[in-house]
Amino acid sequence: ALNWDAAVADDSPFHRLVVKEKRRALVDGLDEPLDWTDCGAEVPPDAWHEAVGGTGDATVLDVRNTYETAAGSFAAATPLNTSTFVESWDVLDAALAAKPKDEPVYMFCTGGVRCVKAGAYVKQKLGFSDVRRLEQGVVAYERWLEDSGAESRFRGANFVFDKRATDDDGGPDG
Repeated sequence: ALNWDAAVADDSPFHRLVVKEKRRALVDGLDEPLDWTDCGAEVPPDAWHEAVGGTGDATVLDVRNTYETAAGSFAAATPLNTSTFVESWDVLDAALAAKPKDEPVYMFCTGGVRCVKAGAYVKQKLGFSDVRRLEQGVVAYERWLEDSGAESRFRGANFVFDKRATDDDGGPDG
């Protein structure tokens, strides 16, 4: 469910690169790992663009942290307003408590990793049958926009954790 991603850069996008072996790719605070292969359907950027057209019909969750959402988000999205990913579970519980379990739940993050974990949680712990994740996150959506010429439905900048600033909106630049 996790994808390899590469981008061409003129110089190193990281101030310092350290590779360490970790027990988990992303600290999530869960006692037991979920089945990451059962995390919902990946929605390619073109299909995502049509699905979250701003009509307000779909449940669209921004599973990134508050500082990322503050830089930019999809107009139709509901942010989780978390400071760390570990806080996501209780917020997801509350955000989806009144939703029918068969209603589609769309979610996105920067590159797709958090959506794998959040999607698995929403399917396996909350019992939703129709979870849809933006394939490879906002990074892939922006690449698709460049190729398609479509008008972006993402408002603001995509906060990334290196020097690949997406636009000059005064957000952090690495």
